[in-house]
Amino acid sequence: MKIGYAFCSNDAYDENEAFLTKAGCDRCLHDRMGHGRQTLRNIRMLLRADDTLVIRAARQAAGTIQDLELLVHDVVAAKAELSILVGNHTTQSIVQSLELVRAFSSRCPPTDAAEASDPSPAPQAGRVPDRRRERREPNRPMNEDYVLLRLAGGEAVSSIARDFGVTWHRINMIRKRHQTG
Repeated sequence: MKIGYAFCSNDAYDENEAFLTKAGCDRCLHDRMGHGRQTLRNIRMLLRADDTLVIRAARQAAGTIQDLELLVHDVVAAKAELSILVGNHTTQSIVQSLELVRAFSSRCPPTDAAEASDPSPAPQAGRVPDRRRERREPNRPMNEDYVLLRLAGGEAVSSIARDFGVTWHRINMIRKRHQTG
């Protein structure tokens, strides 16, 4: 079954529904902006093998990279497929993109030398880590300029701390140090 999902305002829902219906979705569900993605959470729990979750754009699928990782993890665990229409992304292309992001991320270095030098382009689909259980390291190296750039962009201290795998206090101290200095 092809299930379409949209995260949009009520005004934009008709346009998104038409787009998803044209893509061949049997059913279209949506969440309103400002109210979270509860319908998407329900869809993720109810996905079955051979279902396809179709989403118009990546921003409708997730608000952060970690949310996208968890979505892909749930889709792969259910043996379903994910299709993001804008950009023509499939489950495999999203998994590969997430692997690439992880390769350049300071918080997820390769675990051993063999993995770092492995030239094979085929990542394991089930290797999306569970970020909720990851331990925070207080002395993890981080680029303060990048943190300040994200803070200037209006991003929350807690979400930046989660992305770097450090405590909220560490990001807040960087913010305070550069406010007064």
